[in-house]
Amino acid sequence: MRPGSRRPIRELVEEIKSVPLAKGFDEVFYPGELEARGEQRNRHRGLHLPDDTLDDLRRVAKETGLESRLPF
Repeated sequence: MRPGSRRPIRELVEEIKSVPLAKGFDEVFYPGELEARGEQRNRHRGLHLPDDTLDDLRRVAKETGLESRLPF
């Protein structure tokens, strides 16, 4: 592609995905793809927070009178 020329992102993604795989790898990812997949997964499944973080959130919510608004 010439510098300054434009083409659809779809074509660029297809080109990136079509390169030969490195030994031991199953897929080639385009920049930001892993993050986008993670965001989609988190929106579907929700986030897993450690128990100590949940305890801290409960404590702060209680201190600020927002305990009834906690979703957990």
